Amino acid sequence: MHIGILSPNKSLKDLVAIELANYLGAHKILKSNIPDYFASLLFEDVQRFALLHQNDAYGQILLALWQSKNNHQVVSSVTLIEEIINTKKLYQENKLDEKDYRLSLSIAEEHCKALPDFDIYFLVHDVNDDIKTYFQNIIALENIHHVDQNKIIVLPINSKMIDAEWKMFLKKVSENIDLHLASGGY
Repeated sequence: MHIGILSPNKSLKDLVAIELANYLGAHKILKSNIPDYFASLLFEDVQRFALLHQNDAYGQILLALWQSKNNHQVVSSVTLIEEIINTKKLYQENKLDEKDYRLSLSIAEEHCKALPDFDIYFLVHDVNDDIKTYFQNIIALENIHHVDQNKIIVLPINSKMIDAEWKMFLKKVSENIDLHLASGGY
């Protein structure tokens, strides 16, 4: 079972991935462990390095996911979905021009073809967050990276949970995985 964690809240994403991987005894891939070699260049000159930064990010994500493809259970806070959404944001903020945006999406599409797919995604968000736009951005990726909406389970979370609440949350996630498996999802 390969599980992708999606979230508009980056720190929540890694936290949930760590807790869930520990709970399931699964291999974990964390965004915080993926090298970002072009970050300093991006901050120095975003117009010049946005395309290179995004393409390097796609490659680093592909490598991390590819290296774990033979693990039976994987929980990952790293997905190409969110990196493609970041590319779209760079374009909308005029940090990528139309040509570079299209080129970056074409490269992302090639990476998506090479990646092993996730069996299920958990879209986790703080109970106070509005995720409508975020979810629409994921669904809008249909032409680049087909995301089966039936594989996405939305789970609101209180990011300030105490231990007992975490255990209940992880039990709920585990039950969702069991339901997904029972429906033939794996």
